Amino acid sequence: MKTPILILIAAFAMLSCRPQLVAAVSAPVITKIALASPVHQYLADSSGSIKLTVTVTYTGALSRFGVRLAAPTIPSGSSTKWSFKGATGPTFQPLVGDKTSWEFSYATAPASPITFDVELNYAAGLADPADGATTVQSFAAYALLNNAVATDAQGSPVQTTLTFSEAVFHTADANKDMRLRLDELLKVVQIYNVRNSSTRTGAYTFATSFEPSASGTPVTPTSNVHSADLDKDGTIRFSRFLSGKDSGRAGRLGG
Repeated sequence: MKTPILILIAAFAMLSCRPQLVAAVSAPVITKIALASPVHQYLADSSGSIKLTVTVTYTGALSRFGVRLAAPTIPSGSSTKWSFKGATGPTFQPLVGDKTSWEFSYATAPASPITFDVELNYAAGLADPADGATTVQSFAAYALLNNAVATDAQGSPVQTTLTFSEAVFHTADANKDMRLRLDELLKVVQIYNVRNSSTRTGAYTFATSFEPSASGTPVTPTSNVHSADLDKDGTIRFSRFLSGKDSGRAGRLGG
C-alpha cells in the first residue's frame, strides 16, 4: 500500500508533465496616424497659433510609443518660425518654445485610438501677403515604436501630412475677419460715387496693388474673376455690386 506522501508526489509529477496554457500576447502594430485641425489657414503678415489634433490607432499590447511632428520646411526657413506652445495628453512633450520638430510619448499607452491636441505658435512673415500668390505650410507626423518610425502590416512608414494655406482676404475687409462690416462696405460704395460730370465712372476693378481702384479705367481681366463680375470684363458695375451685397446678407461676402 502506497503511503499518502508517495501518492502526492506521483500526482504532482503528473501535473507538472502536462502542457501549460499561456495567454498569447500579440505584437503591437500601429495601423494609422491622422492629423486634423478646426482651421486650415494661417495669417501671412502677422503672428498667431494653430491647433492640431493627433489620432493614432493600433492593435496588440503597446508600450514604448510616441509621435514625432515635423514643422514645414518649404518655403526655406519656415521651420524656424514655428514653435511649440503646449499639448494635452502625452506624459512627455517638448519644452515651450522648441522649434523645427517635436516628439510626444506616454509612460503607459492609452487604449486605441489615442488622441491628443497640440498647439503651435507661428511668427509673422511666413509668406508675403502682397505678392498675389498663396503659400502653403505642410506638417508631417510619424508614429514611433521602440524609438523608431513605426511600419504598418505592409512595411510602410506610418505617417501623414496636413497642409495649411495662406489666408486670403477681400481687399475691402480691413480688419481681416472674413466679413464686411457696414463701414467697410460704405468705403466700397464711395468708389461708385466717383463721377465725370453726370457719368458714373467709379468701378471696382483689379489693381496691381491689390487695393480697390476708383479710376474706372478698363483693365485686362485675369483668371481671378470676382463672382459678381458676370460679364468678366474686370470691373463690377454698380448693379452687379448691389447683387453681391444682397448675397452677402445671408453670410460671408467672398472675393
